[in-house]
Amino acid sequence: MRRVLAGLVGAIVAALLQEYRRVSVQWLKIQAAIWYVKGVAQARRIAVRVVAVVAALLLATAGFILFHVGLFLWLPVSLAVKGLLFAALGLIYLVVAWLVIRALLSEGSWLRGSGASDLIADATRREPGSK
Repeated sequence: MRRVLAGLVGAIVAALLQEYRRVSVQWLKIQAAIWYVKGVAQARRIAVRVVAVVAALLLATAGFILFHVGLFLWLPVSLAVKGLLFAALGLIYLVVAWLVIRALLSEGSWLRGSGASDLIADATRREPGSK
């Protein structure tokens, strides 16, 4: 009887230790995912600052714009057509720049690109047999 009771207690302790180990590993995965996402967020903040610097460098594109202005001054068309061409070109540049910046700085693309979304999915995935 004593042997059966000791075996039963041993089996219960082993099962509890196994569950504790599984929960501990899951907790560590979640903590790692949290820190990884925080690191990605910090990298994203740095990237936003870099983009701000790049935006300041866009002032250097004034030469490019002035080139277009000079080109339009030499075009042998009416002033209204020149203005329309200049406005259309400016709008195209604005839309392209906005689309590029939006794609580069989106949180979703950062999570996918860094692998953080996979890490989060792995850390929060329920294992078979867990409650």
